[in-house]
Amino acid sequence: MRMLQTLGIAAILVMGLFAQSNANKAQIAGSVYDPNQALVPNATVTIRNDATGSSRVVTTNESGYYQAPFVDPGRYTLEATASGFAKKIVTATVNV
Repeated sequence: MRMLQTLGIAAILVMGLFAQSNANKAQIAGSVYDPNQALVPNATVTIRNDATGSSRVVTTNESGYYQAPFVDPGRYTLEATASGFAKKIVTATVNV
């Protein structure tokens, strides 16, 4: 049986240059990797706005990368899960 490992998650917060209607939006993007720094494809990343409780679920691509465009400013909780790994939770603050 495969031993459970903790997922590491890196969040990159990018201020977006969007059309006027999205001027106050940003993007949360990053990579999910294992303890050996190997990227984890097909991991599920749940991004929850701590103030509103709204959430969005994205999946990492074959390179372990994910992105969630058009997020509002605020504090977020990111939860990464993948088969055979323990859940990893981190927080991030988005400023625009």
